[in-house]
Amino acid sequence: MISKEIDLYDLVKVTEDLPHNCLKKNMVGTVIHIYKPKKIFEIEFPTTDGLTFCIETLEAFSIEKLSYDETVNFKKLFITTV
Repeated sequence: MISKEIDLYDLVKVTEDLPHNCLKKNMVGTVIHIYKPKKIFEIEFPTTDGLTFCIETLEAFSIEKLSYDETVNFKKLFITTV
């Protein structure tokens, strides 16, 4: 069974547009801190150049852990564009 529990350094995607944070649905970021176990996460969102676009604190309902296939495809895409 594949775990959907979000842990430190997991890749996650935004589940809805968050205009107050300048985030769009399906933007991908990395969990860099967990404030309240499994409820509040600090996420770093990169640019295609590998720079930090923004760092946002989001609740669990606003993000979803990427599946294994999504993670592999994202890493391939990111590595080839940097």
